[in-house]
Amino acid sequence: MDWVGDLVETGMLVGSAFSTKASGKVRDLLNSFKSVLGEDDMNLQDRLRIVFAITLTVQLLIIALHDLVDIRGWVHGSQVQQVMGRRKVLWATAINSLFPGLAVALAIAALFGPIPHFALRYSVIYCAVTVVSAIAMWYVPYCLGTDEKTRREYQAMYAGTRHLLPPRAENPRPNVAHLCFHVIFLFNLGLALTIGLRS
Repeated sequence: MDWVGDLVETGMLVGSAFSTKASGKVRDLLNSFKSVLGEDDMNLQDRLRIVFAITLTVQLLIIALHDLVDIRGWVHGSQVQQVMGRRKVLWATAINSLFPGLAVALAIAALFGPIPHFALRYSVIYCAVTVVSAIAMWYVPYCLGTDEKTRREYQAMYAGTRHLLPPRAENPRPNVAHLCFHVIFLFNLGLALTIGLRS
């Protein structure tokens, strides 16, 4: 696992920019991370926890950034901000990032030692709520329709993005970016349940 060594060396260089005391703490953290990732006899539970920490971090980044950036054809954050208002989007992003942020912190803490059972339950509950929210926000309106105001808002926010699902009347439908997000949400829920059942 050469990339782990490279990661640790890069971290050491960044850490050396801090004071000697801070650098030592960064070094200790990175060496702990290396020992977790570098063990040849790592069991399946440890591997699942590493994957879970990584995919939860990806989920946090998605939630924190997707309404703030423009990637042509994929996400149009400027359109969302235009419809909802920039301040409201920033507040919603900040609040919505707290929950996955805590889940990521707990998942990373689990890499370095035992964590309380509530922490594992939190991750399962958070991932389940995220999946249920995605269903309520996207698949219920797609399958059953929604009011005219919501339909117009979705059309304005996601105009010009790529779609894979076929249109259903004029119902809002998840674009390809959101379909990818939802796959990650489901994957994380599956990992959280698997890790929980194995603990």
